[in-house]
Amino acid sequence: MVVLNTNSRFMKPIFSLQKPSIPNSSLRVRFSIPQESGQPSKRVTEPVDIGPVNCAFWKIYFDKRQNKLAIPRVTSLIKYNLTDTDVMAINNKMNLLQGAIMSEIARIKSSDLTKRGFSADETQQVINFIRGQRSNQSHELEGHISASLIQLFEDIIQSARNSGYYRDASSPIGPNRIKAYVSVCNNIKDYCRETKSSDKLPTLDLNWWNGFLNWMKSAQDYKSNTINGKAKTIRAAINMGKGRWRIPKDFHDWKVPPIKKSNDVAPYLTEAQIDQVMAFEIPKGSEHLQRIKDWLVLACLTGQRHGDWKNMAKTAIRVRDGAKTVPIIQEKTKASVPIPITKGMSKILGDPITWPKPPTNQEFNRHVKVLCKMVGLSDTHEREGTPIPLHDLITSHIGRRSFATNNYSKMPLVDLAVFTGHKTIGELENYIKVSELEVLSQHASKLK
Repeated sequence: MVVLNTNSRFMKPIFSLQKPSIPNSSLRVRFSIPQESGQPSKRVTEPVDIGPVNCAFWKIYFDKRQNKLAIPRVTSLIKYNLTDTDVMAINNKMNLLQGAIMSEIARIKSSDLTKRGFSADETQQVINFIRGQRSNQSHELEGHISASLIQLFEDIIQSARNSGYYRDASSPIGPNRIKAYVSVCNNIKDYCRETKSSDKLPTLDLNWWNGFLNWMKSAQDYKSNTINGKAKTIRAAINMGKGRWRIPKDFHDWKVPPIKKSNDVAPYLTEAQIDQVMAFEIPKGSEHLQRIKDWLVLACLTGQRHGDWKNMAKTAIRVRDGAKTVPIIQEKTKASVPIPITKGMSKILGDPITWPKPPTNQEFNRHVKVLCKMVGLSDTHEREGTPIPLHDLITSHIGRRSFATNNYSKMPLVDLAVFTGHKTIGELENYIKVSELEVLSQHASKLK
């Protein structure tokens, strides 16, 4: 409720629950507006488009003096399936609406500051203003946070990390799903930045969706199964946000692309190409590419995923019989993997060993294409019948393919799997990118 001091042009606004007896309720605002000519004050009650709010949480944490919700500890937020972002968003909307109402009353009052009350017409103007605010804000307030796809993902991630669930959803969100939401959220940020596209949910349409899918295929070199999974993640997020967030009008037309079986051989860097990258001198003005170059080579010489680069960089070196190794636990598979410090790695790490700071996956994938184009890795590879330069296909995962492919003929696959962390030979074979002719030429002399 908003109480107007009859002896002042200022108000002290206070909100309340519209239906306090139910579990979740939207808010309402009240005015006690003094009337002119000695008439009793006019009390007006109007609902506003803020909420729904958890009524039990409101009754405990709403501060009438401050006219806002207090933000309790995380354990209390989890109890009510809320995040601090939710509470701040509600407070922000109350604050904005208070300011708008106060400004409108001050505007009406400014026509005659000597009057102690409002006429019936002026009172009705205030009422109409509140109703107009509700109508104008209904789209914005559908869901209590700004209608942004990135913010929707961040809301889901924060809620899942706090409680393991999103809002009133019955299905839990586990750690792997949280990682998937974080990954897709980063993809959306990269896409919007690179293409200068908006992520506001009301503005998204089928063109945005198709553009994002094409970007994942061309700019990120994702396989069809990866694109399929990320597309499903976006659809799942928007479906979870229904009722709280505005969704795109043509959302039902956003189709998930099917998984396509392809005969295209995924690119890898040969040992000669790795040496070519190592020998390349970073030109002045492009010093930021030095880290990218170092980690491209290190990835190809260790065969580790991007998620394990930080583990390598922070793990202590072990020395046994003169051999140096970095024992890590892989982030994805939790496999224990010993990484030998080879001569090629020593050229980058130096003595004493100093690891370069690992770039983020998005940063690496963005800059490695520029680096490899400067190096001259421009031989073409077929992608669904379309020739594409090698430098445009390189991502952080090329190191894993390159290591497996360059070393499969040097040791038994069982031994090679120890260094890559693969649990089965079948999984490892998926990373070995050689043709049947190459296999024959390498092993023909061994056949009897």
